[in-house]
Amino acid sequence: MSEKAKFEAFCESWLEEFKDEKNLLEKGRGFALKLFSQWLDIDKDSEDIIVCDGTGDGGIDLAYFQKSEDIDDDAFTGDTWYVVQSKYGKSVSTSTVLKEVNKLFDTLKGESRNISFKSQDFLERIQSFISKIGENDRLIYVFATERALTKTTKSLIYMIKQAGIKKLGSFFEVETISLETIYQRNQNRRDKNVEILIKANIVHSNENLFIGSVILTDLYSFLRAYYYETQDLNQLYEHNIRLFLTMRGKVNKTIKKTIEETPENFGFYNNGITIAVEDIVNIDNSKLRLVNPQIVNGCQTTQTIYKVFQNKLDSGGKGENSAINEWKSKVDKGVVLVKIVKIKENEDLLKNITRYTNTQNDVKKQDFIALDEDFKGWKKEMEEKYSVYLEIQRGGWDSVTKKQKFTGKSANILDLIKIYGAGWLGEAGTAYGQHVPFAPGGKIYKRIMKESETIRTFDVDELYATYLLKKIANDNGFIRSTKTKDSRKSTRFLFYLAAIEMIKHLIINAAIMPDNSKITEIIIKISKKSSEDICNHFFDKVIKFIDEYMDKNLADSIYNESNFSNLNYYLKSDKMGKQTFSPNFYTLLGVHKRLMEREPWFGELLSIVKES
Repeated sequence: MSEKAKFEAFCESWLEEFKDEKNLLEKGRGFALKLFSQWLDIDKDSEDIIVCDGTGDGGIDLAYFQKSEDIDDDAFTGDTWYVVQSKYGKSVSTSTVLKEVNKLFDTLKGESRNISFKSQDFLERIQSFISKIGENDRLIYVFATERALTKTTKSLIYMIKQAGIKKLGSFFEVETISLETIYQRNQNRRDKNVEILIKANIVHSNENLFIGSVILTDLYSFLRAYYYETQDLNQLYEHNIRLFLTMRGKVNKTIKKTIEETPENFGFYNNGITIAVEDIVNIDNSKLRLVNPQIVNGCQTTQTIYKVFQNKLDSGGKGENSAINEWKSKVDKGVVLVKIVKIKENEDLLKNITRYTNTQNDVKKQDFIALDEDFKGWKKEMEEKYSVYLEIQRGGWDSVTKKQKFTGKSANILDLIKIYGAGWLGEAGTAYGQHVPFAPGGKIYKRIMKESETIRTFDVDELYATYLLKKIANDNGFIRSTKTKDSRKSTRFLFYLAAIEMIKHLIINAAIMPDNSKITEIIIKISKKSSEDICNHFFDKVIKFIDEYMDKNLADSIYNESNFSNLNYYLKSDKMGKQTFSPNFYTLLGVHKRLMEREPWFGELLSIVKES
């Protein structure tokens, strides 16, 4: 199959879920949510994603606020607002881009007169953010389309950034994303090579290894050429465990200061970078053509260089600036040490290089969990045992064509870990409010892995049980949609917690110790086709409990919890679902447990539990 045919198959599969949607607004909203969330690797149902598409959107379809502490307490020092304009269609004209951008600028400057109430609600937050912007804070305008922008439209992006910097400030940045962005990220091996030229002073070379130095300006030219070729600089760091540290880490501040103040000394202070490539074409020992390059060590170094150079050299203006000219003369003397390694279809060697070259820097040990075999093992077992495609990286399912045996069952591993944390471990609030604690290196992830070292408490069966819970929740409207009942839009993690608490009650009634592995066993058992009716009865009971707990008119509702002040904050509290913090939750749940015992199907359900 040709590369074009593969991409078209990917697009067809990716867009499948929107095909039958008649409401154009819903279709556009779903497209924007899916594309943006996969690009940023966040939960598309997150309440932190603000949807404002429609009349009076001010040129913004989605907005998302990312606090530095929501990513990594130790590494990040700045906050980011993402504002997204999405166009669902096969082509986007230059006039369309300009029209939407001008709307955006008017909106952010408070000059727009046609803003809906819903958009106005969060615009005050963005404008407040802009009024107290810090050195490491950013506002990123994301233009999201079905197909990649044409060369003519793409050239506008540079102009948009310059206009935004002039109108708003240097914190304004622009990104473009499309289905091609997601597709390229999920291609482990590409039929179409990315070939980029790099100028370097090579002092040692053999068939597979080149060692030398690159002048700072030449490294920036290499990075800029890669971005222009792919429109996604992140592709250059697919194998780097520092990928998501991007521009805001503490180490970056030191690198940034050196580049800005004493770039001529950069080579003395920096450890250099390592680039893995599929092939190297040595042109004249000062110019190398790199085939499918990957920066496996030096993500922070190169991204900091890219941002500083972009701000200083590509910010527009035709006048002279003596400070910039003096800086340029220093930069020409600054170098980066570079090691270029040819790795052709050798994933183990690539993994070891990634591991060993990063150990000399400030990378925490838990970051290397991402290099372990757990994820690959679970993926294989889920396919073999339960015929479920397990996404190791969000969006991976969309790269599987219809010719594969997996035609509709898929799940993202971090989503499932969060469900396990919310239900089995009782961390519903943390699961709803945060992502990092459940990712490799996070506190709850480590808790799960530590428990499994002594007693098997988390394995492929737990993943399948969480997959089943997620499917039941989705089928019953615990998703973000205008068609969803208000009581279910933001309570999916409460649903998981309530379901597990009800299952514990069943196990206790059966005179069995309710440990985590037994809970897993019961979920899988009652979800089998032979128990389908009983399963539906049971989960209908759980759903009724959630609907009542979210009913403002009931005395034991969430709105009457003693610690309640704001629904969003309460649901995201790390204490949510704990006995002392949410007594109404457990009082009402106790009522539903007793009512369940009176149901005619309860005896049959109890028999299934006892047989497990």
